[in-house]
Parts: sequence; structure tokens; C-alpha cells
Amino acid sequence: MTRPRVANSMSVEEFNRRQGLTSGLDTKSAKGNKFGAVKTTYKGRKYDSKAEASWAMRLDEKKAFGIVRTWLRQVPFDLGEDDRYRADFLVLERDGSAYAVDVKGVETPAWRRTRKLWAKYGPMPLHVIKGGKVAEIIEGGAA
Repeated sequence: MTRPRVANSMSVEEFNRRQGLTSGLDTKSAKGNKFGAVKTTYKGRKYDSKAEASWAMRLDEKKAFGIVRTWLRQVPFDLGEDDRYRADFLVLERDGSAYAVDVKGVETPAWRRTRKLWAKYGPMPLHVIKGGKVAEIIEGGAA
């Protein structure tokens, strides 16, 4: 069954096919990661995991459809005086609001510490992605 189309528009599937978004992931498993993450290349950029590269693909789709203005990767944030955290993505929405994104595979003690610091010092919401979905939104304390 095909989706109906509005005049002068195309389906999401057609858009993705034309943009090469459905098959744009190239995975490499030369050396294993202790958490099982597989380094992945998407649009010529290397990501720490397939999940992170997949999220980059989703952000590109959202940008192409005008849902988000733009996004950046590996953006550093100061959390207090002595702690720096690097979010996987910074997303600027169409309305001008912004949020950070962290794609999680395994929750570590270091991440639990970062979660607490973000809640206290984070300048904006942090969307935590698990299993391809937003699992948690941590409101920043400095926002």
C-alpha cells in the first residue's frame, strides 16, 4: 500500500531515498568497544556508535523537513567550575529554542554524575536517547 501524496510533494520514504538517508550508515568493527558500541560513519563523519549516527540521520531528516533549523555535534558545556561535558548534539529548533542530546547505550557511574551536574548547571534541556527514543529530558538548572 502506497501513501497518498499531496500535489508538489513527496512521501517521507521517497525523500529519504533521494537523499540517500536510508542506507547512509557505514559500520566499522575493527576494534571492539567495551560497551559493544560500533564506530559508524555517516555522511563522511565518524560517530562513536551506530545509535549516534542514526540519530544524526534523524536530525538531518528533521532539518530537511524544517522541523529543526540546524544541529551541531560534540558541543562542550561547562557544568560548574571544574567539569566539562560534551553533548553528542546541540539542536536549534525552528522557534529558536535549543536543547542538547546525549545518545546512551550503557549507563555508567560517570553518566549518573553528569546527569546530576546537568540538572544543577545545564543551560538548557538535555534529551537522553535510549533505544532510539527520548527516554528522559533533564531540565537544566541554569536555564
